[in-house]
Amino acid sequence: MVLTKASTPLSYWVLFVLLVLPVPDAGAYLPDSSHNPLLDTAIKVYLQCFPSHTLYKGEKSKRKIIKGNVAMDKGLLSFSFFEWLSLVNAGVFSITKRPLNWHFFNPYRKHLSLVAMVEQSHVNLWEGLKKGFKSNSKVHNKLIFLGGLIHLIEDLTVPAHVIPVYHGPTAVKFIGPIRLEPLVSYMQDLGDEYTIQIFDKIDFIPLDINRLETELLNNDAVCTEAGRDSETLEQIRLLTSLFTLNTLANEILGCPDVTWHDFWIKPKNNEYFGRYNVKQNNPLFGENGLLHSENGATCRFSVNDVRYSDFVYILHLKAIEADLKVLTWGYKNIVKR
Repeated sequence: MVLTKASTPLSYWVLFVLLVLPVPDAGAYLPDSSHNPLLDTAIKVYLQCFPSHTLYKGEKSKRKIIKGNVAMDKGLLSFSFFEWLSLVNAGVFSITKRPLNWHFFNPYRKHLSLVAMVEQSHVNLWEGLKKGFKSNSKVHNKLIFLGGLIHLIEDLTVPAHVIPVYHGPTAVKFIGPIRLEPLVSYMQDLGDEYTIQIFDKIDFIPLDINRLETELLNNDAVCTEAGRDSETLEQIRLLTSLFTLNTLANEILGCPDVTWHDFWIKPKNNEYFGRYNVKQNNPLFGENGLLHSENGATCRFSVNDVRYSDFVYILHLKAIEADLKVLTWGYKNIVKR
């Protein structure tokens, strides 16, 4: 396949290295400190809502779902050798797929996501996980792929994954100097901390488990909504991504005419990715500083600003609610089929 200016010996060498070596975490929620507890909380809520649904009750079932979720970041090493051998379409979890298959998704920009060999959205992984869920006959193997699908759904509550704004290894610039290099160069210009990896601090804000469980375990409406089994996976994915995009449009408390979207700039024209709003020395999400909106309004933040944690809480809550819907979909397509 033609890579235009990326078709150089250096580009192929970098691509080879990315394919054969473990790549750094490519952004979004961290597997152990975010994805794992999000899903763990969702299963706990699901079992309280539907105590007669035994599919997710056993520890083995729970481990399989969480293992499939975490494997989307950690790769096939998450599985034992015999576990890997028993899986049909296990390759979807391979870390070597990550350089050419990213985890971003914007429902309005799917037609712009492919750059040469690089699928910047999660569409290939999404289809691979659905295929794996369908192709595996053993229940516990199906649960592994269900966990992978849940991982991609949870990522949709991360603003930079849905707008999207690239964060992850900066080595992608060597694969595609024309289209991919601009995704990282403007951040590298800010300092050495972005030489190898671009991080989004929203991924490092821990879950407020007590607050989330209090909200979810004491609200009958949560169970009612989770029990609706008419939604398809595609509908769950669409509604989750739209929730995040709509939440970004909300005005920030105490700051008229400044929205959460002012931390992340929308993509322009035919570009798939937007940018972090680093103009005018704007703080990144989670940092101290004065945020300038496009219309000239400003909003001051401190590092420990409660508005940061409250915003992330809303996103974590949505991630768990979306998990509940996928768990209901899984129950319907494993037990009730």
